[in-house]
Amino acid sequence: MRRLTVYIQICGRDFLCGEIRGMSSEDACFSYDPSYLEREEARAVSLSLPLKKEAFGPESTGSFFQALLPSGPFLKELSSLLRCREDDYLSMLSLLGSDCRGGLRILEEDFPLPEAFYEDLDRSDLKRLAGGRGSDMASLLIRSSSLLPGDGPVCCLKLREKEDLWQLPCGERTGDWKVMQSRPLFERGLVNASLCMGAARRLGLPVTGYRLMGKGEDHRILLDLKRSDRERAGEEGRILKRHQEDLGQALGIPMGKSAERDYEGYMAAMFRLLRERAYRPIPDMLSLWDRIVFNFLVGNLEGSVRSFALDYGLDLSALSLAPCDFISCTALYDPVSGRLPFHIDGCYSPDSLTGKSFERMAPECGIGKKMGRERFDILAGGLEKALYESAEELCGQGYEDAHDLALEILEAGGIRNLR
Repeated sequence: MRRLTVYIQICGRDFLCGEIRGMSSEDACFSYDPSYLEREEARAVSLSLPLKKEAFGPESTGSFFQALLPSGPFLKELSSLLRCREDDYLSMLSLLGSDCRGGLRILEEDFPLPEAFYEDLDRSDLKRLAGGRGSDMASLLIRSSSLLPGDGPVCCLKLREKEDLWQLPCGERTGDWKVMQSRPLFERGLVNASLCMGAARRLGLPVTGYRLMGKGEDHRILLDLKRSDRERAGEEGRILKRHQEDLGQALGIPMGKSAERDYEGYMAAMFRLLRERAYRPIPDMLSLWDRIVFNFLVGNLEGSVRSFALDYGLDLSALSLAPCDFISCTALYDPVSGRLPFHIDGCYSPDSLTGKSFERMAPECGIGKKMGRERFDILAGGLEKALYESAEELCGQGYEDAHDLALEILEAGGIRNLR
């Protein structure tokens, strides 16, 4: 029987909150520690795992904890280096759970604690990383004993801004930037993401900080994304953890079902969750609406329930919708088989959607038809200008093909349906 202990950070302090017991993912069960349940400050690690004495079954446990891992080809790279199966989330958490997304730290019983320190990375290290393979990024995760979700090669770093020095956090240390590698992706994937993030910011959507680093003929670059689940505090700049979970975790949706297949009603469920649990439900519901509309307009077909996150704050007392941390026109990668991750007005094909479709969908999400259509029209009307302004900024940084890429996004995204 394996036993993994789960810690959660509240106001900068780590609390033992529970444990995962089982031989494998098939029988692993999570339960809260009895002494944690008695604490006044005790909070659930997920809306799908509410505070209670009884243990949660393998399906509920896996739906939350497996979502802490990377996914897609990068998970394959990582599992290969760790010599474990891709679905063996217990082994991955035991080896890499010292620093997880949100406020969690996961350790296996009787395993030694990894050494805690920051490892300096110089420019040559970053250049090699940008030009390397997904396995190079996976090796960094193993060295740092950390995990980040997502299907692209990504690791967590700390930036000491005064010295312009990047550091790899190891053990229970953490960083406040996510660094994404471009090479295994569509060759202009990170310029694509920067264009979309820049356009979203100009249209008033809350996005995390971002910047491109490095450039070359083959676009071997890195994209730095500010982590919204980390916060600097004090003169020394100690990094505190803000607990977060994606909406798939909060709704108890297993990793294998992140994309809706048979009209399960994911979109309406996300809005219902915000209406019932968010501290300021109306602003968060409107913000989620804007993000879904924007994803359609720019052709981001991977904006599933995993793309939206709940922020619990430092004391885990107030839930709110976290800022967008990655948006990209994925319709450029595979325009033929593109499919929405959840239905909108009964339709999974982005080619069939217009403003009328969103207008009809709005009441199902708890938003009036008029309000939903007005916000759609504002975003659609401003997208082209916002993309060109974002491209202008990137061209000024040396990414000369940004204008051409902006045109391609306008031709591939849902905005083309409105012309």
